[in-house]
Amino acid sequence: MSSDIFNPFDYLKHIVDSPTQHQTYIYELWNKLHFSDKTKQAFSSKEILNKNLKYIFPYYNLLTPPFDLPDINKAIKIVHELFHNKSEKKLIIFADRDADGICSASILYLFFRDQMGIPDINISVMLPGIEDKYGVTLEISEKIIEKQPDILITLDNGSSNKVSFDVIRSKLPDIKTIIIDHHSLPKTKEDYPNVDAFINPIILNEKDSRRQMCTSGLAFMFIYALTYSFTEEYNKITLLNLNSKNEVQNSGVYVKNGILIDPETPDKIFYENNSPDANNDFNKLWNTECINNFRLSKINNLLLTYPNTLELHEKLGIFQSIKMKNVFQKVRSFLPFAAIGTIADSMQLLDDNRILVYEGLLLINEDKSNLSIGLKEIIKALELFNVNINELDLAFSVCPAVNAAGRMGQANIALSALTSKDPIECAKNAFLLKEQNEKRKLMSSDSLKLLEEAINSPNDSVIVCYHEQIHRGISGIIASKLAEKYKKPALVLVNDGEYLRGSIRSYKSENVLAIIHKLAPWFVQFGGHIQAAGFSLEYEKRIDFISTFIDTAKDFLNTKDAAIPETVESPVIYLKDVELTPSLWKELLFFAPYGIGNPRPKLSISPTAEITYKLMGKEKNHARVNFTAIKNASIEAVWFNFDGDLYNLSDYKNLKIITEPQINYFRGVEKYQLRIIEVVN
Repeated sequence: MSSDIFNPFDYLKHIVDSPTQHQTYIYELWNKLHFSDKTKQAFSSKEILNKNLKYIFPYYNLLTPPFDLPDINKAIKIVHELFHNKSEKKLIIFADRDADGICSASILYLFFRDQMGIPDINISVMLPGIEDKYGVTLEISEKIIEKQPDILITLDNGSSNKVSFDVIRSKLPDIKTIIIDHHSLPKTKEDYPNVDAFINPIILNEKDSRRQMCTSGLAFMFIYALTYSFTEEYNKITLLNLNSKNEVQNSGVYVKNGILIDPETPDKIFYENNSPDANNDFNKLWNTECINNFRLSKINNLLLTYPNTLELHEKLGIFQSIKMKNVFQKVRSFLPFAAIGTIADSMQLLDDNRILVYEGLLLINEDKSNLSIGLKEIIKALELFNVNINELDLAFSVCPAVNAAGRMGQANIALSALTSKDPIECAKNAFLLKEQNEKRKLMSSDSLKLLEEAINSPNDSVIVCYHEQIHRGISGIIASKLAEKYKKPALVLVNDGEYLRGSIRSYKSENVLAIIHKLAPWFVQFGGHIQAAGFSLEYEKRIDFISTFIDTAKDFLNTKDAAIPETVESPVIYLKDVELTPSLWKELLFFAPYGIGNPRPKLSISPTAEITYKLMGKEKNHARVNFTAIKNASIEAVWFNFDGDLYNLSDYKNLKIITEPQINYFRGVEKYQLRIIEVVN
């Protein structure tokens, strides 16, 4: 088969001996994203093959080398100075209060403290209180200046705070400053903050999928690069020569830190073929490693069919990552933090993000006793310690618990729960996190009821609502729930002292940030990313602003600039209820982790017998549904917030029930669960 012709079924056979009908169907639908006309125009066939490789083999060996991230080598140099003067230099980490900010702060704090040996007295983490506005505000900059740090690293904020960094530098002229952030950039480079290292993936070219990476993912890639920078291989130049040793030299590719570079004097030379020295014959070394490494052998089997999937320097990078696996082992324990932040911030689970979440879940489930003290205690508090944790457990249990603390003004509880050395303190704070999340759930439920009365016309292109009793810490959560319910972008306005705080969320990845940019003159401050944005607004402008916002959103959402990024819809598989068996779940969940960009498959179920149900929840707005035709007790269905539609189930003969397959655990018992999404007559 020609490597230029892509056959999804043939590709799939490289990872499973006998692909089932369902597996092939899911994969072919997912693959349509990569072969749409729009994608063909944007990516070469080689790039598409490379994306597919990362999809079916989400291994850390295929992570894009981090050394071409903006300013990352400058940041590494600053941290090396810190390491060599760790008893003298004072470091402050200032992070956002949400799950992404707290997880990225935990990654860097634990790495600097435990791996690099920075004394506790010389490193501290600052988190904003609930009264603080987003970002490195002038008020925050004054607090930082009071602490007189030698090095400042801001996480998940800072990209739009040029003035604040200028103030910090004016008062502390010798300070070294690093921003690691993924939020929107100022319109011109002149408005970028004047810092020593500005690591923001939005600076990368538009085809680079790392633009979708959140700060936790960037923080992990940073410590990965840092660890590598302490090895002898750092900044060494490798030439992979296309000729044999006895032929013309220097006709190959030059690589430094995994990045393709222009020709320079090499420190090491490999020959692609026929080198008399076995230590320099790349193909022989590669094939030998394939025999010893199960992951590499799987990748290599596919490359034999599709040799154009990887460039030569990418193949060399994989080989070197395996030979230097001790580098990855030193940072592997931080993967769960990156996975939590990635899912909490609703990042696309494709390419490098998919790898981080896949590897993070793999580590969590290998042996939970080897997890960090704090993460282990949080998992225990959430009653997940004895189960096989998946991306849904992170999304609906772990992420909300970490997020809730910051939303409720208690971000330090989450940080302490994740980073304390004291198991008792970790356990206590993990319990408090769970408690805060339960409080947040009650507030969200009550707030939704209040907002239903204050909502604008459902016929508008966006949902907008304001109520003076809504807690400012949950505006983003409420906006997400309203967007999901009404299937359109939603904006929630809440009181924030002298200002109003606005949180806007997309429904299907509409570019809501662009709407905010169009209204920039209205705001005291604003920021965010495509799917989620926020701002502060003077209270007296509220009524006029709402009217202007609705009109602006209506006009903008009908333009090509607001188009939803191209995604594949969830594949729908049609079944009768009697066809539901536990083995089916293994087929349907084969391509997990699922999430944004890689949607979970849906089942359209035709009932063949009576359906029974039992109401659940304090307000009886959820139900446990039983298909009486299914005899296997380990299969159940649940329907959350059924809004009265539950009672349509009595007419089962005329229904299609749309569900998502999930695996749930209750008191150590595994349940194959269907989450009912809607009922179609």
